[in-house]
Amino acid sequence: MTKRNEQADIYFATVCGNGGKPEWDFLFGCVDATHRFPGLSGTEGLVPNPTFGLYVEENRDIATAKFIASGCRHLLMVDTDIGFRADDIQALLDCGKDVVSGTYHFKDGSGVAVGSTNGDSDGPLQRCDVVPAGFLLVTRRTMLKLMAEMPEDVYMVQGVGLVPAIWTGRYQAGVACQRDDAAFSKHCCDAGIELWRHTGVILRHHGAAAY
Repeated sequence: MTKRNEQADIYFATVCGNGGKPEWDFLFGCVDATHRFPGLSGTEGLVPNPTFGLYVEENRDIATAKFIASGCRHLLMVDTDIGFRADDIQALLDCGKDVVSGTYHFKDGSGVAVGSTNGDSDGPLQRCDVVPAGFLLVTRRTMLKLMAEMPEDVYMVQGVGLVPAIWTGRYQAGVACQRDDAAFSKHCCDAGIELWRHTGVILRHHGAAAY
């Protein structure tokens, strides 16, 4: 029997990938996760904002604002084209890192993992310069630190209110060419926050095939 984790305090944020169609592998992961983590919060799909259009990074900003409002200790960002299971979430929690992702590959069949490492390691963990956001666990204190260091980088979303421009690079001074994973990673590195990728958490990245 799968051991339940009653203590985990996770805000589960889904962000659409693969044209907005949730993969069955992702949905099975959601079912598995809700059984393992009965306190899981925020299991909702984020819809495109009519003011800003269909941008994944804007949905990540909205998810971050909702996570902060929830009071949860961890934000789990999972894209709908990622195949995962509850054990993968538990493995990230067990690391005790402020920012840690799973490992998945680009959809081009190259076998190259998403993200950029800098050569440092800690057991199965690789230190990253850019961490992939498709299956990413972030602590509350990390997001609060980023928001405190960029208090003016916010924008208004209809029906939500002000959201922090942590992922939406074009709203941020000095990083106009960086968005999503790269914008988030740069802010973390600038703030002295370490980024890690777990090489033991191997995920399936769905497109025309699973990579």
